[in-house]
Amino acid sequence: MNSSISTSITKCGIFAAGLLSVALSSGVASAQDTDPPPFKVVIRQYDKQQLLSSSATANETWKGRAIWLQRCAYCHDGFGQPTYKTMGPWLGAEVIQLMGEAAFRTITETGTEHMPGFRYTLRPEQVGQLIEFLNTVTSDQKPTPAQLAARSSGAAPVAAGK
Repeated sequence: MNSSISTSITKCGIFAAGLLSVALSSGVASAQDTDPPPFKVVIRQYDKQQLLSSSATANETWKGRAIWLQRCAYCHDGFGQPTYKTMGPWLGAEVIQLMGEAAFRTITETGTEHMPGFRYTLRPEQVGQLIEFLNTVTSDQKPTPAQLAARSSGAAPVAAGK
């Protein structure tokens, strides 16, 4: 390689590194001048054995269960884990039968006043897998009135003396 080209490349690299250094140091200084946004840590208690237990279900049902865990369980608490106040109602086979699959699909895709729609984030076959999974959630998994009465605000209980 030509000596003058090599020198130019080296000078450009040093100049670029200097610019990067100035940009980073000014970004760090401005980040230190502002307070970080407030955040809240919420701990949810679940029965790990029940969540991880296996059953003889079809592959599509397992896919629906994964969708449920990712998109629905936080608000609907459909595993009979009444450890916190949920935003949405309990969902299971009983609800699917009462509403009908078409109505449930429509609500899931378009949403309601209090629930986002998932038409842009779930494909129609994924909504079908979700319905298939919910059809396996029986009424005996529904929280009892005593469990519902004992629900917490969402935060884990604080141990005495801490």
